[in-house]
Amino acid sequence: MADILNAVTVFEKGNSSDRSKVSPITTKCWGGNPYSVDKMAERADELGNKYTSISSVDTDIGTNGKTIKITFQTNNGGISIEGEEFKTVFNLRAPGFISLRSRLYDFIKK
Repeated sequence: MADILNAVTVFEKGNSSDRSKVSPITTKCWGGNPYSVDKMAERADELGNKYTSISSVDTDIGTNGKTIKITFQTNNGGISIEGEEFKTVFNLRAPGFISLRSRLYDFIKK
């Protein structure tokens, strides 16, 4: 999950070339040159927010059937991400064919 948070940083703060590299590294079914996990972390660090561990996660669900925001407690403090943006980046970067299909989702740290 730290890789996904680093991808959020790169997606939010990076340039268009960076954004094009926010894609899965585990599938070869499409072209592109995604950042490796290490390169994603390095680029996120260059942009000001590198994440290496997550201690907790809290999901804020609205009355409109959407996930409003997700808040992570990390090695780099707390980060809150709008639900729709997190879903977009997660679906771009998640390994294999894992995806969030609904606008309403929750996370539980195990």
